[in-house]
Amino acid sequence: MSQSSSSARRIRAPPPPLPLIMCPRCTGTRTRWFVSGTERNPGIRFYKCPNQLDGGPCDFWLWEDQYAFYITAVGINLLIEAAGGGSNVMFGMGRAMEDIRVAARNTMMICLLMLFVVLAKGAGWQ
Repeated sequence: MSQSSSSARRIRAPPPPLPLIMCPRCTGTRTRWFVSGTERNPGIRFYKCPNQLDGGPCDFWLWEDQYAFYITAVGINLLIEAAGGGSNVMFGMGRAMEDIRVAARNTMMICLLMLFVVLAKGAGWQ
């Protein structure tokens, strides 16, 4: 006698490939992502507001590549605003890059000095 058992497995939907933002045109509504099933764009992801239905009040709808550019631009603008504005941010980034260059140069000099010491000891120098 054979026994068969069945168990329901919960299949989780994969996470969205890109972060889901609040719809810029509706308040309090998060965008959603979908996969196109049309012949013209099979398997292409797109992002839209759930209020964007046939005749719905919202028209926010972007293909994935457009959405990626959009959220990148929004994110950069938010970072600049949080840091206090345009020119201050660019000045701060320039200073940070200069600090990194100086630290890298100093580290390189220390490494060269250590290499010189090791080679000198290997050559028998006191």
